[in-house]
Amino acid sequence: MQDVRFFSALSKQYAEGKLNKVELETTLFYPDSEGGQLGDRGKIGNADVLKVYRVDGGALVHEVSEPVTDTGRPIECLINGSRRLDISQQHTAQHLLSADIFSLYGYETVGFAMGEAYSSIDIDGDQWDWERSESAERMMLEQIMAKVDVEILEVPKNDIHLYPLRKKMSEKIEQLGTYRIVKIGHIDYSLCGGFHVSNLAQLGTVKIIKYEKVKSDWTRLYYLAGFRALIDYQKKTRLLHETTRSLSTSVDELNYRIHNILTEHQEAKRINRKLSENLASALYNSFRSQKATDNVKTVVEILPSEEIAKGLSGKLLHEQNTISFLLYERPKGNGYILSSTQENWNAQSIFRKVKEFLEIKGGGTEKMIQGTVEGNITAVKEKCESIIKSYFSSGGLL
Repeated sequence: MQDVRFFSALSKQYAEGKLNKVELETTLFYPDSEGGQLGDRGKIGNADVLKVYRVDGGALVHEVSEPVTDTGRPIECLINGSRRLDISQQHTAQHLLSADIFSLYGYETVGFAMGEAYSSIDIDGDQWDWERSESAERMMLEQIMAKVDVEILEVPKNDIHLYPLRKKMSEKIEQLGTYRIVKIGHIDYSLCGGFHVSNLAQLGTVKIIKYEKVKSDWTRLYYLAGFRALIDYQKKTRLLHETTRSLSTSVDELNYRIHNILTEHQEAKRINRKLSENLASALYNSFRSQKATDNVKTVVEILPSEEIAKGLSGKLLHEQNTISFLLYERPKGNGYILSSTQENWNAQSIFRKVKEFLEIKGGGTEKMIQGTVEGNITAVKEKCESIIKSYFSSGGLL
């Protein structure tokens, strides 16, 4: 679709905070959200149009990227034709999708939203699956291939009864003298003030990409049409190619391959959990044979994983007069679990002392704190051992 150019004098120009706003004496820009669709974008003179909306009283406000240079003459305005085509494709696709779903399943469309990335409709039925999506897609493709014309009809109020409207007229527009009907062959007749293609062939294709339950008995269908559908298909084709190549499998075998990987992963997690429990128990038994210093047992260790640290820490919390600082490596930084059952030096006190020397973060209770600590993990271990040793050698006067 070609860009739309027109000229208009400025009616108003002002700023609201950091936002620059313009009103034109005459405008062809379509406002955001009217008719459920996106608004136009383009330029007014030197400024990009970022948003268009209608204020009380009917005036259209154009939110622009910078103040418009006012030469005192009519200013050239440009509306992005590619965006208008995209809006037209998504909007006509909604009419077609809603009509075909009603024809196939008797579900009415009770909501519509057009977004920058995708559009959606809400239907008044909760029985939906991919088979139904595919049936609707096939029906739409057949209609697109038939090159059905899309017409805009201006119908006088006295003749509106002659047209089989898919949706009942709302009370808000019953007082109008003329009605705008979007007619898709004999497939659909709908009242609408938005943009539409002139022939279904311009849609290319319509693809339902997702569905979900909303409210108690409605379903929301997300869809793409035209170039949006093509771009989405291209992206997913590349992703599918890269995934099958990485997993050394075919498209037909991909689901089976992923299922096997997930099964193997769950089994590996189960084995790792069991080994972690066994190692934590072995370390705990070794700790219990350790002699106490000043009636307090301490353990500062670097462990293979967080799971082992959690297992051992949980056991040590049941021991009296015990301080433990268990370190483990993470993808980013070092993790730790600090615990203390010593009456005079709880975990919070130890944490504050360690924080004087190391970049440490964490949160918890007086008995246990978990978090991260920066630095070489071996150096961190040695520093923590030194802090704890100094505390007891000074008689708890640190």
